[in-house]
Amino acid sequence: MSHVYYNELWLITRSDLEKLLELERRLQESTPLKKGAALNSALFIYLRYRNIVRRLIMCYDQMVQTQKRELIKKMLECAIGRMLEYKKEIVKLDYMDYQWPDDILNQMKFTPDDIELFAAASGRERVEERIKFIQELIESAHKVPQTRERSLSQIHIESMSEMEDQTLKTRAARRRMRIMQPSKVELIRESPEEKAAREAKLAAERIMRSAILLIQSHERARKGRCYGADVKRIYDYNKKVRFGEIIPRKIDRIRYIKSAVTIQRAWRRYASRKAMRKRIARLEDALGMTIPSWQCRKTRTKDDDNFQRRRALMPVFDAHTKKAISDERTRLLKVRGPGLMEDITDEIHEWFVVWYNALGHYDVFPAADFGGSVLIVTGQTSTPQEYLMEKLEKEKQAKAKGRRAEKMAPRPKAEPIKSQVPGWKMPQTDALSCLEEANIDFIRNWSFRSEKPSEREYLDLITEKLCYELQLEMREIVDDVMRAELDVLNKALLKDHAYDKEKFTIPTMDKNIDKTGTKRKKDILEDVAVEDLFSELLRAKIIRNYPTIFLRDWFGDLSYQNYEARREFRDFKHRLGEILFLSLSEEPQKATAGFNKFHDKFIRVPTTDYNTLYMYYKNLLMKYHGVDRDIDVSCLAKMSVGIPLNFIRQAVEKVLSLRRRITLKFNPLSPIEIMNEILTYQYPTTEMVESLDKFEKLTLSARRKTKVS
Repeated sequence: MSHVYYNELWLITRSDLEKLLELERRLQESTPLKKGAALNSALFIYLRYRNIVRRLIMCYDQMVQTQKRELIKKMLECAIGRMLEYKKEIVKLDYMDYQWPDDILNQMKFTPDDIELFAAASGRERVEERIKFIQELIESAHKVPQTRERSLSQIHIESMSEMEDQTLKTRAARRRMRIMQPSKVELIRESPEEKAAREAKLAAERIMRSAILLIQSHERARKGRCYGADVKRIYDYNKKVRFGEIIPRKIDRIRYIKSAVTIQRAWRRYASRKAMRKRIARLEDALGMTIPSWQCRKTRTKDDDNFQRRRALMPVFDAHTKKAISDERTRLLKVRGPGLMEDITDEIHEWFVVWYNALGHYDVFPAADFGGSVLIVTGQTSTPQEYLMEKLEKEKQAKAKGRRAEKMAPRPKAEPIKSQVPGWKMPQTDALSCLEEANIDFIRNWSFRSEKPSEREYLDLITEKLCYELQLEMREIVDDVMRAELDVLNKALLKDHAYDKEKFTIPTMDKNIDKTGTKRKKDILEDVAVEDLFSELLRAKIIRNYPTIFLRDWFGDLSYQNYEARREFRDFKHRLGEILFLSLSEEPQKATAGFNKFHDKFIRVPTTDYNTLYMYYKNLLMKYHGVDRDIDVSCLAKMSVGIPLNFIRQAVEKVLSLRRRITLKFNPLSPIEIMNEILTYQYPTTEMVESLDKFEKLTLSARRKTKVS
């Protein structure tokens, strides 16, 4: 798709996000909601956030303009954070990890595809880089350096032989240089890998050619044997007729004609039925009623090519933007750098003068960790008048401290308990503030720009951002100089007031500011490299390499309104959740209490149901060209409930072997063949299922749900 499409999608998405932020503000100002209304309101906003996140991911993957992508990335990260916050609140309100808000989807006129989230292309690229890095670590961990101990005599002999060989090579090279003339023709030399690949290709071609010749010779011999047998049979028959051994039976001509008519009628009926089946198949194929064994991927391939073509434009545009930033940064450093340093120095000098004229000494210079001179410019430091007031307050408190100690301490008054309004209200978090900042940034910097198809960088935004960064850099340099100058001034003041009767004190930084943090324990693995730790865990078989599996490999459909579980009067199982640490266990009921305490959530892998099996059988069998498109898959899915998909796949592959696929044209596949193979599966025992059910009821989420119900 074009730049115009994604620009329009970005503007529409941003407008919807602004409306959603207005709704959030109204909810923040309104009174708390009751549980039922709160759950519906939270689900409504959560679904809108999911739809916005989906569209923002599309814009972020395909937006070529680098500066727009930065703003979209900021909005996307904040929207994902706010969406997850709503998800946590919904789980707290409903005590369930999954909801079926089909009625709200109908009101919003959304389909499940409108709120389905997918991974961003940039995220997949980072995952691929991480997989590549892990694979390199695995390969390096499996490599063992080959070391061999040698005696001193062997080392001496080998070194002497190497020196002799080197001397002989040098002499031979000198002779060749004298005799041979330098050739202008450069010989093309193959590497061992290229030579091995070329030889393997030639060997494969020779094997293929010999196989083709062998098949052709055997087919010609078979045809020759068939032709010879037919000729011999005809010759023997004519010979026996000639010698009178066989007397041909004479049949009436009318009987011949009737036989021909019967054969022709049967053939025409068969041909008409075959033509009708082909016609119905073509009609169903045109209407999309059948699943073809081969699907044309031309359109999808074209879309993928366009997607990758736009992704390839991003590094080029990013390089142009970086070059523009570098050039503008150099220009600003030359033009505005010296002036900025002078202005910042004058501001700090003025602050020095104000304090000296008012109090005769200087205030403490703010530390770099707290912002440095930025606090001075923004007025976040104390003024001389405020400093004097604080000093007088401390003196009064020191005088009254002795008197207060003699008297009985007054009883503290109990603070009245504030009555909280019952109900639920979504808290205002950093994610919401970040979204509002990103929206304000768009209104201030992007709302007045015309969205043109020709993407280019905007120098005014680059200049504004670089000016801010340059000011911070210059301010850090000036702050270091001013701190040194302040130390010199304070030393001079101390010398001037050294002989005063009253001790002259200068304000100092509070030493207890940095002691608020808790003392961090020393990590015993702090000095161990990640590569060494990974190699050790890999050799101990704690870390294992598993095949990459995607969610799109799962065959099935959504359970709308939890229809199947409600109809069959069974409880649903949580399929997915927020997983940071995943471990697999076949018998978790035999684990200790530490195992249950370490894992905050347990996900029981559910058995296969009818819907999943039906779609899986359809997808699995329709790949074979000779299988009937109308084969009864429903009975197969019904009798396979509870059987793993991997076992079903192996059974189907075993039934549809190469020999069986050859005979599909005249011997169609029947469901009985697959059923006989599926029935060999051994189901888990009743005791195993009951023990797992008992363990699941003891988990934390199950206990919470039981307590609420």
